[in-house]
Amino acid sequence: MNGKRDFRYDPLYRVIDLTEEIRFIEGTFKSLFDRLKGINNLGIIPEILEMARYPKYEHHLGTVYQINCLLEGDKEIIPEKYHLPLKLSALVLHVGHLPFTYSTERALLLASSLGAEDRDNKAKKYVQKSVEKTLQQVNFDKEEQQKHLEKLFSLEIYKSLYKYFSCQMFLKNWGNIQNEYRLKDDDKETIIRNLIDPENDGYRYLELTNKVDFVQRDALYFGTVRLDISPKHLYGQGLLGDITDFASVDEAKLIEINLDYLMERFYDSDRIRWFSRLYEKIVASLIISSKFKMEWLEELDDSQFKRLITENTTPDNKPAKLPIKWTKRAEDLFKDDINFSLVFKLSDISFEKQKKVIDVEYELLRKGKSTRGLCTYPFEKGVLLDIDYLRKQSQKFPPYPNYRQFSVSVFQNDSQIDFIELLKIIEQLSHHCSINHIENIRAGICKQFSWTKSIRIDNKNVIDAISDAIANIENGEDYDKGEFITKFLNSISSIKTFDDLWHNFENQLFRLSLEGISVNLSQIATEHVVFREGVNTTLSCIVINI
Repeated sequence: MNGKRDFRYDPLYRVIDLTEEIRFIEGTFKSLFDRLKGINNLGIIPEILEMARYPKYEHHLGTVYQINCLLEGDKEIIPEKYHLPLKLSALVLHVGHLPFTYSTERALLLASSLGAEDRDNKAKKYVQKSVEKTLQQVNFDKEEQQKHLEKLFSLEIYKSLYKYFSCQMFLKNWGNIQNEYRLKDDDKETIIRNLIDPENDGYRYLELTNKVDFVQRDALYFGTVRLDISPKHLYGQGLLGDITDFASVDEAKLIEINLDYLMERFYDSDRIRWFSRLYEKIVASLIISSKFKMEWLEELDDSQFKRLITENTTPDNKPAKLPIKWTKRAEDLFKDDINFSLVFKLSDISFEKQKKVIDVEYELLRKGKSTRGLCTYPFEKGVLLDIDYLRKQSQKFPPYPNYRQFSVSVFQNDSQIDFIELLKIIEQLSHHCSINHIENIRAGICKQFSWTKSIRIDNKNVIDAISDAIANIENGEDYDKGEFITKFLNSISSIKTFDDLWHNFENQLFRLSLEGISVNLSQIATEHVVFREGVNTTLSCIVINI
């Protein structure tokens, strides 16, 4: 702490110097920072885990502190002319967050992509306008602009959306900032690139310091094993080196390890995942309704937005006139009147590269693209799909070159358990499954329908059914005795790699057989498992395909 400066107390760093830049920017953006004090940094998570509640403003101040420590720690690594733009970038970084942060931002992008191409989609226009205006400021050509938009609308980089809104708010106040610090237009471009251009060094420094703060701060509020790394160890003279070498520094490894722990233990916990996905579908449906005003996303904090979507009431106590069916669903969700349980999770399942998260969800549901179809099915069918891009691609089993790995989790409403709805999804998933995936599906389904949640599995009946099907083919008119099996085994023996085994067209029967053994749940013997009628459809499909 510099004794000549004012300071603020901070739960993580004890005290933070109140610099001249902080005073000026927070004064210029006063209403925005006041709003950040009412937005939880962990978004929707505090609605599930109360102890995780702390304001986005606190994280904003922590990120600014980390940037200042970085610039003071090694004055030679970043040229002096970039110091002020980097500080200003950190100061305006978080002002664009929507209420309930990433969950609402993901819901907005979901609303932008619902149904077929719709020129009247107000959500899409709202996002596109902010993104294009920002990208034009840094002279991105049409092709580059389109790539940014595609990555956003595909939900691949949905966590970057708030940065474009931050840029728009920064641009509205650029005149005041420019006059105060006598900045040039080149500085404006540098600040924007720091916020939205992953190829820019400033962007990487900002991402680094942002992560360093929220990982340590989240661990503090979750009450778990926490880090308290001195900036001197992270940014000391000569320690940082080239930004690409930062991963070799021990303290950076500690941050990454702790982030992985927080992801598994909290961010990606089952309850948080299904709660978030239901919230996103509800909010997306409200956004596309005719009465929803897009300025609510910019103006409301968490408590105001929660009241809007659950009580159908605006901040000035007037009726919002949003669809009652959807506000009632939001109310039930926040009151814990809805509960879903995980049936199974496939952490690295491959789909074609061109497929987006929404495309995969449509495919597994066998739904045509419609305005609200992707939002209504959890409430109608009692099942919920949680599909996401993998944060880290599997190194042990890399995907086929024309494929990409996703995580797919299937949840079911505890009060609306329906075996047939699960089988429909499994049938679509089976075309993309490996042996491990099938084992996960089988175990998850059995536990879901077992009174004791304890299972014993016997494949004998399924194997007998498949062998009978093959015997029927041998005894038919298309093959001489033994010819079918001979050709089948020759086809398998000609395959040289494991990768070919799963992507070879000639070997479809082999995969179908495995799917039949593992997924045809009507033939699995379990302890205290209740089965319903009509579950022989899977094996029937296999026999028909053969």
